Amino acid sequence: MIRYTPTEILQAGIDQTRETFADLYVAVDRVRKAIDFHWHRVNVDPDVQPIDGEERLREHGAGAGFGNEIALPTPYVDLSRLTDAGLALFAIGAHTAFLERDELIAEHERLAEQLDWARNLPTNEEWRRYVATLIRNHDAYLHRQQPLTATPVAPSAWPVRVPGTDTILPAVSHHPLTAAA
Repeated sequence: MIRYTPTEILQAGIDQTRETFADLYVAVDRVRKAIDFHWHRVNVDPDVQPIDGEERLREHGAGAGFGNEIALPTPYVDLSRLTDAGLALFAIGAHTAFLERDELIAEHERLAEQLDWARNLPTNEEWRRYVATLIRNHDAYLHRQQPLTATPVAPSAWPVRVPGTDTILPAVSHHPLTAAA
């Protein structure tokens, strides 16, 4: 009779359920690579071309000896051989995987929105012109917002020239609008 440890049963519940939505992992990976492609197009090389019609960059393999860890696959668990407690453990593992699936769906939707935004980003040169225009317009706006400061002057400091002549009348010692009648 095959015996499973509780850890193996939990992990089998997760792994066997993950297999049902493996396509989500692939879709999320494609969207991430497409976002990376557009980031590269905008910030590094505006002339970069998609590879095989897909929005992705060339990938370079890891060096020799990288990732040599041995992954031990969990054995496939035969559900007909589990006790009620074992089935409960398997269900907990499956529930954990379904929670992960919901997070993957939400992440895929978020990344798809980012990809739509990334596809419409201007290249560096267009972006620099746009930012320069924004800065110039902002500086002009700030200049217009500065209050006009006038130096306060006493009314008596304003001499008056008679129109059409060179005659200047002496300054008035009081302001005509504030003079008592």
